[in-house]
Amino acid sequence: MLVEVARRVAEPVEALPAGSRPAVLLSLYRDAAYWALTAEQVRRGGAMPSADSDALWSGTDPALLQKAAGDETRLAAVRASLERPRAESLDATEADVAAARSFVENLLWELDTPARAIERLQVQRWTRVAAVAALLVAALFGIRYAVRGPNLVRARVFKTSSALPECTAPNKCADIFFHTLVENEPWIDFDLGAVKTISRVEVRNRTDCCSDRTVPLIVEISKDDKTWKQVARRDTAFTDWTATFPMQQARHVRLRIPRSSALHLEDVSVR
Repeated sequence: MLVEVARRVAEPVEALPAGSRPAVLLSLYRDAAYWALTAEQVRRGGAMPSADSDALWSGTDPALLQKAAGDETRLAAVRASLERPRAESLDATEADVAAARSFVENLLWELDTPARAIERLQVQRWTRVAAVAALLVAALFGIRYAVRGPNLVRARVFKTSSALPECTAPNKCADIFFHTLVENEPWIDFDLGAVKTISRVEVRNRTDCCSDRTVPLIVEISKDDKTWKQVARRDTAFTDWTATFPMQQARHVRLRIPRSSALHLEDVSVR
């Protein structure tokens, strides 16, 4: 909840009151880190730790902390930022906030591993059930295609903000279309080849795990790959999402996560 509140402060829908937004965000991430580390110690069978910050950090697996921060140097920097006296938070910079946000979100991601394992089992069961309906889907596919129109990104001419080495040629990930690194606001940009009329973007999320990484997801369009217009947004986890909007003229269609995350999808269609 603290991380979600921080996201809404960082990306406000309406104007916020005057004040130091970095200081407020740093305070939220400080509390979020405290409860995340507390939860991890309790999960491992320990009692509720004291409020002593040093004991809490030292009692957490160093490998977990370094993985969330990126490396030992970044861990030291983000810890110093989160533990600075509250009065000094007014001096916090956007860089301090970005590092704290990345650390806390990555930490929560690592701590959520058991829940994702259960979700993966549920997805596998659903996949087996879905196989029973495969013949019916095949029979209806022709009708569905005629109604929706052709997929304008069938040729998959695209670029991404980054690429996970394991998912680039020749070692492509077997079950997903593409995979970026964990970074701030990852994106994929499809080139339609010319300005065309579109009104629908269909997105299939990664189904073996990690579906929550892809939210919120924004659909943007552009004629020149420079000026962008948002036409759809998804704020809840999904397996398949069809974004529909009034007909628009565009050559480029971009999918973007407006936070620190990794973007990976199984399929995208633009119609």
